[in-house]
Amino acid sequence: MPYEITWERRGVYRRYFGRLTDAEFIGAVVEVEGSPRFYDIRYAILDFLEMEEFVVRNESFLEETAALNFAAAMSNPNIKVAVVAVSPVVLRLAEQYKAHALRPYTTEVFSTLAEARTWVVVADPLKYRYRGALR
Repeated sequence: MPYEITWERRGVYRRYFGRLTDAEFIGAVVEVEGSPRFYDIRYAILDFLEMEEFVVRNESFLEETAALNFAAAMSNPNIKVAVVAVSPVVLRLAEQYKAHALRPYTTEVFSTLAEARTWVVVADPLKYRYRGALR
């Protein structure tokens, strides 16, 4: 597997490296969203900086990713997704995902891990989770 999943206190960090296929990417999504820890996270950082190649064999894998995320959001809608990438392929795919109608999570793209970590910080988890009810 060309990815590593690290569970953090308030989120999950997925680091991709080497040659990654769309099927392996979907596998990581299923692994994270199928975990009991998924229900308590508030962010996901997807770090593609060490990825050398992204092989897309299934042109509808973004649709599948969005559908999986949409279903997972029924149990945890409170996640921010930070994509860390400089690869033109990943940047293009991230922008396509951000424009997808089924995308349930706020998603932003960053060129450094430090920028992504700054963005995902949730100073007061209750205000983030219930932002409509608290002011």
